[in-house]
Amino acid sequence: MLRELGLFLAGFAAVCAATLALAPGDQGRQILALTVGFHVGLLGLIHWRGHAALLRWWLFLLPVSLLQVLPDAVLAGVVGSLRFAPADVPHVGQVPAFMAGLWVIPLLLVGVCADQTRAAVGNGGSALLATGLGLALFAMAEWMAWHLPIWQAVGVAGTLHVAHYVLLPEAWLCLSTVLLERASRGTGAARRLLCAPLIAFSYAGALLVSYWLLEA
Repeated sequence: MLRELGLFLAGFAAVCAATLALAPGDQGRQILALTVGFHVGLLGLIHWRGHAALLRWWLFLLPVSLLQVLPDAVLAGVVGSLRFAPADVPHVGQVPAFMAGLWVIPLLLVGVCADQTRAAVGNGGSALLATGLGLALFAMAEWMAWHLPIWQAVGVAGTLHVAHYVLLPEAWLCLSTVLLERASRGTGAARRLLCAPLIAFSYAGALLVSYWLLEA
């Protein structure tokens, strides 16, 4: 499953690169279309290959991803440490709507990595490995987003356009996502849905505390 997901994501990345290279300026609509295309394509892969575990992760992560616009909205509209490029798409506060679907991509890799390594290194080891992978993915995303551009950090310390204060909160986001998905696995839909606001609000709190410690 991990190999097929990796091939799917590599193909999606190639399509994104080709599409955005042909669309200079406001790329909001293209990114929104690509985001929708990712989810449609992923569901097609799940149906074709019968990956029940991948479907379980997607169903868990979709509400998580939707609510992640709230921490971003706080950073952009209240703290002022995040700025999004102009995008001709609907917004939540200052956050373009396509952001609501993008968080699934790195967190899906984190979750599948945790599952695939659990038998070899145990619960704790697999969670930590997945957290390390997620931190690397988010740092890469921060770097790429500045170059496209999609968003950029404003007025904060960073390295290669990756803000320092977001790193530990992003590690916490990955770890809490893995742990809550495991804890709620096999329970009802309502309990699993409740994990989404828990993850979003704890991530927002971690961002604010980290910003206060490192930047205030």
